[in-house]
Amino acid sequence: MTGGRAASPWFQSLNGNWAQSLFMAARKPEVELYDLREDPHEIHNLAGSAAHRKDERRLAGILDGWMKETRDQGARQETAKEAAL
Repeated sequence: MTGGRAASPWFQSLNGNWAQSLFMAARKPEVELYDLREDPHEIHNLAGSAAHRKDERRLAGILDGWMKETRDQGARQETAKEAAL
């Protein structure tokens, strides 16, 4: 089971491949930040690390501005019914 759901046969076939299991996880981290030159497959999440805190804050500010400008609803809290989908 993954996240309370039965895993698909494909997911079960990963057989311990932690990189693929990260991609297929039922829940993703709230914040993700990757160095695409050094880690093009987005395996090592740099979010939360002291070395990348400044970049994380800068990018979060850009995202917040874009969300306000475009009236994006991504920051709106989902209802329980929406979250269950």
